[in-house]
Amino acid sequence: MPNTNIKQIVLELIAKKREGGYWDFKETWHNNKAELLHDIICLSNNLENRDAYLIFGVNDNAQIVGLSTTENALNTQQLNDFLRSKKFVGDFRPETIVDSLPINTKTLHVVTIKNSRNTPFVLREKCNDGNKCAHEGNIYTRIQDSNTPIDSTADNDKVEYLFKKRFRIDATPLMKLEYYLSSPEHWMRSDEYTGRYYYEFAPEFSLTLEGYETNHKNFLSKIFPDKDATWERADFKVYDHIIHSEYHVSLDGGRIHIAVPHQEFAPSSNKQKWFTYFYVVQNSLLWLFNKFIQTQSISRSLECFTKPINQRIIIFRSDEERARFHSYLEKKSKLIVEEMKKVISARKISSDWTKNDELDYKSTQAIKTIYDHWKREVQ
Repeated sequence: MPNTNIKQIVLELIAKKREGGYWDFKETWHNNKAELLHDIICLSNNLENRDAYLIFGVNDNAQIVGLSTTENALNTQQLNDFLRSKKFVGDFRPETIVDSLPINTKTLHVVTIKNSRNTPFVLREKCNDGNKCAHEGNIYTRIQDSNTPIDSTADNDKVEYLFKKRFRIDATPLMKLEYYLSSPEHWMRSDEYTGRYYYEFAPEFSLTLEGYETNHKNFLSKIFPDKDATWERADFKVYDHIIHSEYHVSLDGGRIHIAVPHQEFAPSSNKQKWFTYFYVVQNSLLWLFNKFIQTQSISRSLECFTKPINQRIIIFRSDEERARFHSYLEKKSKLIVEEMKKVISARKISSDWTKNDELDYKSTQAIKTIYDHWKREVQ
């Protein structure tokens, strides 16, 4: 299932009648793995701070010729497995998605290289294929329509830009917060008794956890022996300015600590108008905050406790993937109902279990199951 926006993006790039700083045309897939790796690294280290595209089936004159053969072609899983087999500095690797596009009776393949702050991507072990070698330690990038030569390295000013991007030197406070939260071990308590933390290398960034009273109980709290839930609001601040807020909940008498996931609804063609599902986007602030909560928790959330929750929370790789899945889900109400029938009823769990609790309990697990199947299919 191709990205719903990728076709428009590719047509716009082809219409430019040239290659550019974040896109490259190829008539066929590489028959040399070192050259493929070199091209991907160059695009992943692009200087335009955006997703990049390796487009197969288009010649250097921006004419759509289509793929005459799929020899050497890789799908998303195969390409990412190839990248995982290579040794990168810091174990930071480009993330890629492969789409097959029908355009004007021709077939194109498009590799999307996701924008990342982990630049520069650099090999720590060379990759040889025949007489071609992508070298360890070399920093490759792309300027306009030209890659850094495979046996060379980028100029100092380009390398400096890529490292500035990694360390968020010119980033917004929210971007810096994402980076700082990715290292929860560097967040220090202001004192032993308060829910206040600060980032040790930038103490102007702080986090305050404050509890608040609520009578809100959804089915997630009712599936545990202790049905009371303690809610906290997390305010992230730069100095005294709140720049972001999330919510945290403690379940089952404090045995389980999670950041409150996003809730979304899928339409139904039946009497039940909406089906519920929960999700978190990988590497988002919410996802990073949950990682922080797990690290700071005195009592770790053991798998035996968290399994009922993990069965019902989807971890999307990106906002783009979430949008694609939601679009898919809008046409699958019958499939949702079928999967819900397979979920064992939980009515006996709690005396105050409601009809809505039952529907949410089943739909969240059913949609998570559908997502797991969908993810395998699209890859």
